[in-house]
Amino acid sequence: MEGGKEGISLHSIPSLRTVSAPLSQASEGAPRPTFEELLWEARKSDRWGEHGRALDFFQRALAEAPEDLSSEYLADIIEAIERLRAALTECAERLTHLQADVAVSRHDPDKRFRVGTVLACLGRSEEAIQHLRAALPFAESMLPCCRADLFHATGWYHFRRGECDQALEWFERAAGVKHEDPYHGPAVHRATLLSLLVVYVELGMKARAEDLARQFSANIGRVPWPEARILRKLDLDADAIYIEQRCGPPL
Repeated sequence: MEGGKEGISLHSIPSLRTVSAPLSQASEGAPRPTFEELLWEARKSDRWGEHGRALDFFQRALAEAPEDLSSEYLADIIEAIERLRAALTECAERLTHLQADVAVSRHDPDKRFRVGTVLACLGRSEEAIQHLRAALPFAESMLPCCRADLFHATGWYHFRRGECDQALEWFERAAGVKHEDPYHGPAVHRATLLSLLVVYVELGMKARAEDLARQFSANIGRVPWPEARILRKLDLDADAIYIEQRCGPPL
C-alpha cells in the first residue's frame, strides 16, 4: 500500500462508511475478507457492470480500510461509491419507464431485454433472468448486437450462480453472433470474449484460455487487468502474451 493519507481520517466520512453492508456474508467460521480482497471484488464487479454488487463491495472495503490508506486509494473508493450510487439511481428511474413499456408490449423482446439488463445492474438477478428468458425465443428478430448482449447477459446469470458449463454455452453463442453494427457490435463482442476467458479459467481450460488470450491480444489489444489477473490462476501471463503478439517472441 502507498503512503499515508496526509491527515485525512476515515472517521470524517461517516456518510459513506456507516451505510456499508455487513462485513461477512460467508458462513460462520470462514476467514474475514481482507481490505485488498474486498477492493479487488469491488473493482471486478464494477468492471463487469454489476453496479449493486460493486457498490456493496466498495462500501465493505471502505469499512475495512486501514488507517494508513493513501489519499489516492481513499479518493478512488469514495469516487466509485458516489458514481455507483448515481448509476443505481438512474437505473431505478429507467426501470420505472421500461416496466411501463413492457406492460404495454409484453412480447417485445427488445423491451424485455432492456428491463432484464437494468434489473441485473440493480442486483435483482432472479427478476432479470425472467425477462431475459422471455426475450430468448425471439432472439433472431433482434439486432445482432442486442442478440449477442442477450446471450451474454444470460451466460453471466449462470456464471454468478456457479453454473459455469451453462455460462460457457451462452458465452460461446454470444461470441458466434456476427455483428453488423460498427458502433455497438465490437464492444459487445469484446465483452463476450473477456467473459469467455473468465469461464475458461474457472473450468480449468488452460489451452483454450491461452489461445483466446493470444487471439484477443493479436486482434483487439491488451487483455484488461481484471481478466489478466484471473488468468494468473492458470499461470498465464496476459501481458507477456500481448508483448509477444506485438513484438515477437523474446530472442
